[in-house]
Amino acid sequence: MYKNILVIVLLGFIYPVYSQNDTISKHLYMEFEFNFDFLNNTPSGYKAQWNKSLGGEFDLRYNIKLGNKGLIFTPGFGLSKLQFYSNLKFDLLNNKTEIQIIPDNQDYYKNGFNFTFVSLPFLLRYVTKPNKNNLYFSFEGGLDIGYIVNSEIDYSIKSNEIITTSSIINNSNINPIQNRIIGRISARRFKIYNNQKVGLSTFLGGEYSLSSIFKQNEGPNLKYYCLGFGVGFIFE
Repeated sequence: MYKNILVIVLLGFIYPVYSQNDTISKHLYMEFEFNFDFLNNTPSGYKAQWNKSLGGEFDLRYNIKLGNKGLIFTPGFGLSKLQFYSNLKFDLLNNKTEIQIIPDNQDYYKNGFNFTFVSLPFLLRYVTKPNKNNLYFSFEGGLDIGYIVNSEIDYSIKSNEIITTSSIINNSNINPIQNRIIGRISARRFKIYNNQKVGLSTFLGGEYSLSSIFKQNEGPNLKYYCLGFGVGFIFE
């Protein structure tokens, strides 16, 4: 997945993508984000493996200009994959998901929890005026409403060269509706080629879940947050 996203992002840098004449007028644009994913509301002793907890996100958005002060409403559609690696082990017991801390002296080969969801982001964005180098900044925040379409929990132990694996696919205890708040700061720049503008942006952002990952009384009250960076580009 990540290799495919990286190829698309690189194409976004080198392929001319044209916007409308006004940099803050209505236009459609794409964003690709890479993020580090962490669980929240975890028990004492939780240790995240941030170097493996890598997620990706693709968003297709549309800018709707609100007045003449640089304020923009940006609804859209997104597809996200979040992945959490840690020392938490998930077990399905009596139709309920339980977690436990893996002891430090126990070696595990793999311990990942990931899910994929589609989302509808609704954000407000403030855009500054471009400077003489056609560089401008934007600040945005809002709500993202998501629906989980796939989930997988994998745990593997390696002992005496033998790997024992257990998997939970599409756990029914998971809450399918995932709402989160989003905040981002972006640097955007455009150039003019043949009287057309080519737009590219880079951004830093974060997401924080408002919904528990598991249904009430069917699993631990875990939430999550993400810290990431990405690129976006404008097209007609």
